[in-house]
Amino acid sequence: MNVENAKPEEPETAEKEFHESIPNKHTRKEYRNGLQRFSAWFGKTPNEILQMRKEDLKSEDRFQRKRFERELEKFHAYLKEQGSATNSARTLCLGLRQFFRYYEVPIVLRRGSEVGKAILTDKTYPLTIEDLRKMFAVADLKQRVILSMAKDLALRIGDFLRIKKEDLPDLNQEPPIPFDVMTGKEEVLAKAHLSAETVELLKTYLPTIKDKANPYLFPSNGKGS
Repeated sequence: MNVENAKPEEPETAEKEFHESIPNKHTRKEYRNGLQRFSAWFGKTPNEILQMRKEDLKSEDRFQRKRFERELEKFHAYLKEQGSATNSARTLCLGLRQFFRYYEVPIVLRRGSEVGKAILTDKTYPLTIEDLRKMFAVADLKQRVILSMAKDLALRIGDFLRIKKEDLPDLNQEPPIPFDVMTGKEEVLAKAHLSAETVELLKTYLPTIKDKANPYLFPSNGKGS
C-alpha cells in the first residue's frame, strides 16, 4: 500500500469527518460507539490512533505494520471477556475497521480471525419462498411493489428505502431491466435487474404517487422515505 496516497486529514477533524460521511444514522451511531470504546480501551484518541496507523504503515518492519490488527484482536478478546456476545463484539470492532478504511489505511484480518465472526441468533428468522408467497397474496399494491423489488435488488433496507422515483430506469425497456444502486454503507455499486413482474407493478404503482412532492419511491407522510 502506498501510504503517501492515503487520504490526508487534519488530526482534529479526522473523527468528525468520518462520522459525517456515514449517511445512515443507525450505522453512524454503531461506528461511533465502537470507535469510542476502542479509543478508551487503547488509551488514545481516534485522531491519535489514525496518526499511529499511518506511521506504522510507513515502517519497513512487517510486525510494526500489523500492530493494529493485533490490537483489534486483543480488543475483541477483551469485549468477549467483559460479556459481549459474538455479534456485539464484531459490531464494536467495526468502528475502528471502518475508520481506517475511510482514510485508506485499512486493516486486513488474518484468515479465521474471531473479529469478523458472526452467528445467527434466535431473533433471526430466514424467510422462505412460501412465506413470501403468503405475504404477496394478502399485500396491497404498494406492499407488492416492495416485496417484488426487494426480491430483485437484495439491498440493505437503508439503501432500498433511499430509492427515489428519479432513480428508476426507463420502464419501457424489455425486462429484465438493469438497475444499479450505489450502496450507502459500503459505497459499492450494486448491480441488479428489475423483473418483468416488478416492472408491471411499478407501472401501476407510480401513477398513485405522481402528484406527491416527496421524491422517494416509498414516501413517508413528510419529506422522508
